[in-house]
Amino acid sequence: MAELFERLAPVARLAFFDKRGTGLSDRNVGIAPLEVRMDDAIVVMDACEMESASILGISEGGPMSLLMAATYREGVESLVLYGSALRGGHFGSH
Repeated sequence: MAELFERLAPVARLAFFDKRGTGLSDRNVGIAPLEVRMDDAIVVMDACEMESASILGISEGGPMSLLMAATYREGVESLVLYGSALRGGHFGSH
C-alpha cells in the first residue's frame, strides 16, 4: 500500500483516517455504526477543505465508503474498494 500511496502523492492530494478506536484515536469507544463512521470521514474532508474526493475503502472501510458514495453523491467523485465485502467475513455485520 505504501508504494501505491507514494505513486499517488505527486498527482493527488491524499488524506487518511482510521475508524474510531484505532490509530491515534481514543480506545474503548465501541464499534461505531456505519453512519457515524461516514460522518467522521466527512469531518476529515471538511477539515482538509475537500469539497469532493475519490474514496478508497480498504477492508471493513468498504461498506462505509459505499454508504458515503450513495448518501453524498456530490462529495464522492469515484470509489475504489480493496479487499472488502458487503456481507460475510469478519466485518460484514459492522
